[in-house]
Amino acid sequence: MAILSNPQFTPSQQAAVDHDGHDILVSASAGSGKTSVLVARVIQKILNGTDVDTLLVVTFTEAAATEMRQRIQVALRDASEKATEPAVKQRLRQQLSLVPTAQISTLHAFCLKVIKQFYYVIDRDPVFRLLSDTAERLLLADQVWQRVREAFYNHEYVKENEQDTLFYELAQNFSNDRNDDGLTDIVFELLDFANANPNPVKWLNNLPKSYAVDEAGLTASDYFQKKILPILQQTITECLEALQEAEQLSQTSENLMIYAPQIATTQAALTQINADAKTLNWQAWRQQLTDAQLGPAKRTKKLEPDEQINKDRLKADLDDVKKKIQTLLDTYFVFDEATTANIQRQAGQLVQKLVSVTLTFRAAFQAEKERRHLLDFSDLEQLCLTILSAEDSPARAFYQQKFSEVLVDEYQDTNPLQETIIQKVTSDHPRNLFMVGDVKQSIYAFRLADPSLFKNKYNEFGVTEAERDSERIILAENFRSRRNIDDFTNLIFKQLMDENLGELDYDENAALQYGARYYPDQHPTAPTELLLYETKPEEAVANPQLDKSEGQVVAVAKRIQAMMTNGEQIWDKKLEKMRPIEYRDIVLLAPTRGNNLFILDYFKRFGLPVVIKDAQNYFQTTEVQIMLALLQVIDNPNQDIPLVSVLRSPIVGLNENELALIRINDKTDDYYQAVFNFIDQYNEQKVGHLGQQVMQKLTHFMALLTSFRTIARQQPIVDLIWTIYQETGFLDYVGGMPAGRQRQANLHALYERATAYEENGFKGLFQFIQFIERLQKQDKDLAQPTSLENQDAISVMTIHGSKGLEFPVVFLIDTSRRFNQQDLQRSYVLDNHGGLGVVYLDSQKRLKVPTLPELAITAQKRKKLRAEEMRKLYVALTRAEQRLIIVGHCDNQAQLMKQWQKGQNSTQQILDDGVRNDAASLLDWIGLSLIRHPQAKDWTTDYEPLLALSGDQTEFKLIMTNETLLGEIPGSLHNDQDWGQQQQKALQTIDLNSGIATAIAEQLTFKYPANIATQTTAYQSVSEVKRLFEDPNNTGLGQLDLAAEQPRQANRYVTDSLAQPQFLQTVQQPTAAEVGTATHLVLQEIDLTQPVTLASLQALVDRLVLQNSLSANVAAKINLNHLLTFFESDLGQQLLAHPEAVKREVPFSLLLPAETIFEGIRPTDDDHVLIHGIMDGYLLTDDGCYLFDYKTDFIDPSDQEAAIERVKTRYAGQINLYSAALNQIAQKPVTHKYLYLLSIGELVEIN
Repeated sequence: MAILSNPQFTPSQQAAVDHDGHDILVSASAGSGKTSVLVARVIQKILNGTDVDTLLVVTFTEAAATEMRQRIQVALRDASEKATEPAVKQRLRQQLSLVPTAQISTLHAFCLKVIKQFYYVIDRDPVFRLLSDTAERLLLADQVWQRVREAFYNHEYVKENEQDTLFYELAQNFSNDRNDDGLTDIVFELLDFANANPNPVKWLNNLPKSYAVDEAGLTASDYFQKKILPILQQTITECLEALQEAEQLSQTSENLMIYAPQIATTQAALTQINADAKTLNWQAWRQQLTDAQLGPAKRTKKLEPDEQINKDRLKADLDDVKKKIQTLLDTYFVFDEATTANIQRQAGQLVQKLVSVTLTFRAAFQAEKERRHLLDFSDLEQLCLTILSAEDSPARAFYQQKFSEVLVDEYQDTNPLQETIIQKVTSDHPRNLFMVGDVKQSIYAFRLADPSLFKNKYNEFGVTEAERDSERIILAENFRSRRNIDDFTNLIFKQLMDENLGELDYDENAALQYGARYYPDQHPTAPTELLLYETKPEEAVANPQLDKSEGQVVAVAKRIQAMMTNGEQIWDKKLEKMRPIEYRDIVLLAPTRGNNLFILDYFKRFGLPVVIKDAQNYFQTTEVQIMLALLQVIDNPNQDIPLVSVLRSPIVGLNENELALIRINDKTDDYYQAVFNFIDQYNEQKVGHLGQQVMQKLTHFMALLTSFRTIARQQPIVDLIWTIYQETGFLDYVGGMPAGRQRQANLHALYERATAYEENGFKGLFQFIQFIERLQKQDKDLAQPTSLENQDAISVMTIHGSKGLEFPVVFLIDTSRRFNQQDLQRSYVLDNHGGLGVVYLDSQKRLKVPTLPELAITAQKRKKLRAEEMRKLYVALTRAEQRLIIVGHCDNQAQLMKQWQKGQNSTQQILDDGVRNDAASLLDWIGLSLIRHPQAKDWTTDYEPLLALSGDQTEFKLIMTNETLLGEIPGSLHNDQDWGQQQQKALQTIDLNSGIATAIAEQLTFKYPANIATQTTAYQSVSEVKRLFEDPNNTGLGQLDLAAEQPRQANRYVTDSLAQPQFLQTVQQPTAAEVGTATHLVLQEIDLTQPVTLASLQALVDRLVLQNSLSANVAAKINLNHLLTFFESDLGQQLLAHPEAVKREVPFSLLLPAETIFEGIRPTDDDHVLIHGIMDGYLLTDDGCYLFDYKTDFIDPSDQEAAIERVKTRYAGQINLYSAALNQIAQKPVTHKYLYLLSIGELVEIN
């Protein structure tokens, strides 16, 4: 079948579509169309006779899998429509029907499939639930860990009568003086790292090996030779390079020759160390490094300007060398060999213990998950690998045979475990693995992605030509961005990224090639802008209002406003013409979500529509922090910080002076006790006005707190949280604050979190608070790429969240944020390759000492983190199609340039390692890369260009701004705290007598005119209505007054006693109501054509019992004599005389004007009520109707007449209703209305 060739594909893209029969690694730069290539390859395979369900396509996210599936469907549909041969058409249609079941999914989904199909290989129950909610998994793990930890503390894992002292030392080593959370953190993190490896137990058991001390001394140990020595040699080489440059500079003039001897001495010493490095012992290292150290700086005579520049550079080099040698001594060689070796051994024992604790916890956690039939994501991968690795595994054979090719997207984000699984399902002859990715976009280290897997293949596949069992294809063309964006990205990265500091050389293969030739040349591209906000400009701002974050946000808002008002234009690819920028073209990319609330607030004030893709972690927001503090206080009020934050918050509203007053009153106790004492010792005369205010607020708060604590003890947490929202009005309060909707959403999210917590079977406020604190700690930027809604609004997202997306206009904000070094500042450091490095706590001397592995891994990890930051910058810059604006802040331009000019000391195109290493933010890197470019010549007075950049075409410009230059900011509401006061002030300025104010007042005080009608229903039964009447008159129905001062309890009466179930009726005495109902039934069933006698009545009752219409014990209670009396009365006789004219149990519905029943309803409203009911019976005569109704009410025999009157009064309304209905039904007047009182056997007439 013909090869599918796309005229728009470049030769390398076409190769990635066609090449076959061996492993292929496609290194695809940003915007190079890798997804299109992947889809085209799948289509090509299908056309060549492969079935789509024999391909395994692995993507990184569910969204990517769905998009891939859709693209393949669309491409197949197009191909089948274009196909001319019926056989081809038929085949493509058949393939189209297979796409929904094809294996195009994330690796987790594939693993799930494997487990469900081959569960028997590992003897597992195939029925399980996937633990997909991270929070639920964390809760469960926490529960298990608490059990395991307690068991360790109770010495349960050592022999009887032995003390588990090592565990106590371990806990002490990683804990602080408040809690042992540090131990929890390291155990959980170790488990995560272990689970990302093909053999977690082996990985854990290997950790203590780094701490082994060799008989022949520390420097002879394997670890020192392999891990520490390269770091030492690298540093010495860097020192020698710097000394070489210094030596050359010292030769430039007579005056600088003074430095030469000193330089030569150190050079000789360091060269000697480098030569003997492998054989030097510990003491020799310490001694020789100390000897090699440079002496004090030399003084020189007065110098010429150019000599001064050279001297400054020379001095910078020497200072650098001095610093580096001193750092080596202070880092690695602080103690003598014996002390260091001893620390290594002790730390090694701790690590050994830590591994056994982690393995114990891992086993307990697995057991608990098995007991509950749960699997989490790491289980999926581990079990899948176990199935595929089993001896003669049927699964492995099945998949190797089934899949003709395995295609992996985003290959740079896989970890060693995932890599092993993929290798298990690929075949050996021929190799059939097709990998696509870009190591420059690997930004998921926190998910334990391992870019080195990609890099190793990249280097290895690039070499082999002979065998051709592997091939590397490079897609370098960027079809996304305008030339200037490509140029700018290349300009930065060719000076920034190399193998040493970026884990990849940014060479020809890595650089972006301009491929988006559809952009018209006649429209010039806009230069990249550096928009920097000065916090301390040269001309100081009096009384500054904006902090650095707000300043940047306002600067961005102003720039966007300018874009809109100036009608700045971009090229529309679809319309193929220039058009003005719209809001939806713009995205704000940020390293973190920290500024999202500022952005929401300020953009709203500037009238800029904005959609935030991944809202700021709601735990960090003020309102959730206040709620958590309140929950902590409810759980245990003796916590000063949470208590004061609640008292200071809008919930109580004390200010600093009021808080101080409580403390002055009691200077020694904890704050809760001080609050108690203040209330106890309150004396109105002494405390003055301020004290009275405090007392008022405190008594209210203490009452609230008591009620909340009661609820916390007795009811679920969700009830507690909702009660807090309602009682304090906090939910409504935050709704009125800036970004109110987002804040309310955050509080709702807390409520939902509590719901989920309790639904998963967890209980208790203390545990819930602990759980939330754990979630806060775990906060990682797990942004999923989100599909953008089609609304015309500016998008805001993190760099992680933007991966794979593109935007015409990109603002990269907050670039001056310092790199996150948290991972390096703890008492341990973890790395998938390096293992575990711990800081050892010498409990006798209370001294923390970093161990050698800790130092080596930290150095390695620092580099890795820097490389990841570089890759994040690459991802951010390459999201832009046409405009790129980089936003940051600085003290002022002069200060910033001083920092950036360090870049001018680098003589090579790539910046010196030291300069790149010292950079603290993305902005530093960008600035250092731009400062030597011709476009930057006006930025500083002493500009020094780099020859290699002189011909560079990149255009960029620097725009400095500050609070004065930004000008007016609409509706400034600065601080959350002052917000309420500002509202009050604003209200005082309003004229309440103006027309608008009156109209507003009318709207706010509006009352619904037909409000009374809303308090009843339009469909009611007679019995409901009758219970509402109090004193109906005989002519009308009586009215219910809905507008009365004391409203009745219910305007629709619904009985709250249900009919008794049958099984109870046999056991208990029948109630009067049951007997009444039974009597009604007998009266309804009597045959009026036969004479009524006691015997016939008894026979009827027996028949009803036999039919199960009546129960025997109720039947026994029916007074048959009273029934007989009824038929002996005048009315009874008439019924027997005219059986054909009698109607019994007649249902009816009657529409009545509402005002005749309910008072206060306006006749003008023309409201009606539909009444429905059943009359016991009526008799039609020539001149009218007789209406009768049986009543079983109890009549007091001691005062029979009064009792009868009461019953007549009670039922008059009901009978009048029946009468009105009968009037309409029979079209005849109702001449007589009777009640037959069954309890005394008497017929009474109602007039």
